[in-house]
Amino acid sequence: MLADLGRDDWLNILGLDADELPAALILRGTRNLKARLAQHRELLGDARELGSPNGIFEDILLGSHNGTRVALACVYGAPMASEVAHAFSVLGVSRIILSGCCGALVSGLEAGDIVVPETAFPGDGASRYYGADGSIEVSADWALHRDAVNLLARSGRPGRTGTIYTTGALCAESARDVAAWAAEGHVAVDMETATVYAVARHFGTAAVALLFTFDCLAAGETIVLTDGEKAQQRAQGETLVMATALALAVGAGHNAGC
Repeated sequence: MLADLGRDDWLNILGLDADELPAALILRGTRNLKARLAQHRELLGDARELGSPNGIFEDILLGSHNGTRVALACVYGAPMASEVAHAFSVLGVSRIILSGCCGALVSGLEAGDIVVPETAFPGDGASRYYGADGSIEVSADWALHRDAVNLLARSGRPGRTGTIYTTGALCAESARDVAAWAAEGHVAVDMETATVYAVARHFGTAAVALLFTFDCLAAGETIVLTDGEKAQQRAQGETLVMATALALAVGAGHNAGC
């Protein structure tokens, strides 16, 4: 079955040659898969789209950044994130950087602010198949997390650290859930971080998440509200997240002595 597939199997499925393997994978958590993929294509040199013959795997780019081969994939939620993280971990990427957005559970986080979770609680369902059964939080790679925090600090917009809650059902979250997650000490909620951390831990791959705040649930905001100023702040946050993700993908934080 799929769990038994090895490196050569995934090379064949994705139409890759062994000398094309990327050093890093950037995941972009989003519902707008095609639109975000088109938006991010310009971030990679010589980008081409990868996919599988039966269409199960798509919305994946392979290109380069500052001389390093990088894969960038758009995913939504735990199942998609786990599938792409799994495949590229088997292929041997050294690091996975998850980018995307989150909802703030504490005051002081505004639209566009950056969250760099040290740990994530797996409330998603997929994580348990990679050893995270919901009894413990899963962690980012310490060195990669340190590099991310240092890069953001040097940018002048330091990231908020801490633990976040990963949910598997966006529309099912209630005001009671939000209050409970905040009471448990989580600073934000998203849909992919715990999954990616669990998959990475399972395969021994370094991983970290960089998330920009979409709204503040603690203040009663939701994704259905619109605000022009906040949209601009979110766009600025996403730009910073992607720039930092690319720097981490090529090892810039480590090479800079962070």
